Amino acid sequence: NVIAQGKRNIYYSLVLTARKRRERLETTLGALEEEIEREIRGRLELVRDFNYKQGELFLWAVGVALRVVTKYGKIESFSAESVASTALEHAQRVTLSVFLREDMKSVLGREINLDRETQFYLAVLKGGTRELDSDEFNRLVKSSGVVEGELLRKGLVVKRGGKKVRMVVRDAFERAGEVEGYDRIKGSSIIDEIHRCFVDFNRKPGFDVIEEHAKNAALPLPDFLGVVKMIDHYCHSSEALRGAECAVSGRILDAAKRYLGTRGGNLDKWLQ
Repeated sequence: NVIAQGKRNIYYSLVLTARKRRERLETTLGALEEEIEREIRGRLELVRDFNYKQGELFLWAVGVALRVVTKYGKIESFSAESVASTALEHAQRVTLSVFLREDMKSVLGREINLDRETQFYLAVLKGGTRELDSDEFNRLVKSSGVVEGELLRKGLVVKRGGKKVRMVVRDAFERAGEVEGYDRIKGSSIIDEIHRCFVDFNRKPGFDVIEEHAKNAALPLPDFLGVVKMIDHYCHSSEALRGAECAVSGRILDAAKRYLGTRGGNLDKWLQ
């Protein structure tokens, strides 16, 4: 069973090679990727109604890509195997980006431009669990465009288990190792600075702490708090995610509400 062994790209290459082409058409890989993206965005409303889990969304994206690719008899400069890996990864990348942005518009009323590691982290939370098998982890790594070695180096991700390895995406307090150890959190991505903010705020709560870490992240304060609100949203959507980070995200948002309230502001409108 090729799929069971995790050899998905080989399997998809066989499908692309063996499946009869519906038309004698030619294209380039760039045009193919644009067509895949249009197909995914065009089916967004229909797929949302099915309430797919994240893994199911990726499988759906693969189906969309296969349907588009097999229209063509020739894809310029690429073999069937390279199309399998490139086109299918592109489909999953587009799917992840589209649904994260849709969540942002639903929760915040707008989109925020985020670095890849922060997108990866939010995608993990969207899936409802921090513990991933190798296949799911690899799909998220590829679709987010992050580097696995960097995630491991900075301690955002750790490997656990014996023969059956599990990849665990850690929260702020697991990364810090102790309540006052925020300086132990490595890295310069947005999620790294937000994790430092969580641990620092837990030690000395205050709006000035939030402002300091937003400045360190080089983000406007509404964007910084917008990411905190997305984390809080996903935390409360899954029992498996609830813990210290979930509690502190709520306290940070409460502190922001109080601060803005003293100035006649409204957090929800401010985040928009």
